[in-house]
Amino acid sequence: MKKTNLSSEISHLSSPISAWLFDVYPSERGVTLWFIGQNGARLRCFRTFTPSFFLHLNNSDAKRAEVLADRCPVPVSLVATTRTEIYSGDSIDVLQVFVKDPMRFREVVWYFEKFFPHFAFFNSDVSVEQQFLYETQLFLLHSATMRLVAKANFFRGISMTTVKRRNMNCRRFPLCSFATATISCRRSTRSFCN
Repeated sequence: MKKTNLSSEISHLSSPISAWLFDVYPSERGVTLWFIGQNGARLRCFRTFTPSFFLHLNNSDAKRAEVLADRCPVPVSLVATTRTEIYSGDSIDVLQVFVKDPMRFREVVWYFEKFFPHFAFFNSDVSVEQQFLYETQLFLLHSATMRLVAKANFFRGISMTTVKRRNMNCRRFPLCSFATATISCRRSTRSFCN
């Protein structure tokens, strides 16, 4: 089995890299993404992401939710917003609950489920990975071209600046263990995927 040397890949990160999105999973402050390059190199990237769910509550319950948020064992923040209910098409006022540690998303949902009925919850059953893929309009095994810009400490200071979708060419991925290069990505002001 051929092991891919990532040092040459990392040294040329200012040029575009074509890769397939292979895996996404929650990490402490966002998500971890694994990409497999056209040349077979494995790249692990971190991206900040704050998952959320919605609570449709009356005014007194909304005040109670604010108190409960302060007591929640996982850091959360609440934002009042309006969303469209999918079945009726009506606009409803909801509290959006942002979970600061994506790895503990389910724990926060369970915490609030102790205090409010099941019909008050929206999107609480949508996984962190699904939320991220929906918001960025990415999907697994999708080919993308990325431009990563190196900073002073390139193992922790790589940021993703652009991503362009491309048609996926069928390719067999060799069975081998992932090389581990840690590449941090910061959220750009533009959409993650154009």
